[in-house]
Amino acid sequence: MWYVLEDMVPAGTTRANARETSIKVHGGILHTISVLMPPGSKGLSHFQLRKGGYYILPRNEDKSLYGDHLNVQYKEWLELPAPQNRLTLKTWNLDTSHDHKVRLLLGVLKKDVIEVEEEYLKTLKL
Repeated sequence: MWYVLEDMVPAGTTRANARETSIKVHGGILHTISVLMPPGSKGLSHFQLRKGGYYILPRNEDKSLYGDHLNVQYKEWLELPAPQNRLTLKTWNLDTSHDHKVRLLLGVLKKDVIEVEEEYLKTLKL
């Protein structure tokens, strides 16, 4: 299952007054995070992804991801039990003239589905 978590971050949004956008996903394993940042932000639009107080991307809470025209995919393995499945995108935009979009595609599958897939891939490598 794929989920979209995005925010159009207004110009002049500082880290001190960063925005938070949350999404509730079905229980399972967060296995892939695709980061999509359209061209034009010139590295001024920043984000962090977390689950509660746990920083998923990047892991160090004092850092952020940023860039211009990013399309990057990260592999992950984070269990999201059904009652504890809220992910939060924290965004800020140091561009004082233009709003910028941050979009994440989140791949979440049930653990047994991923385990079957991994076993199949192992057999192909033999």
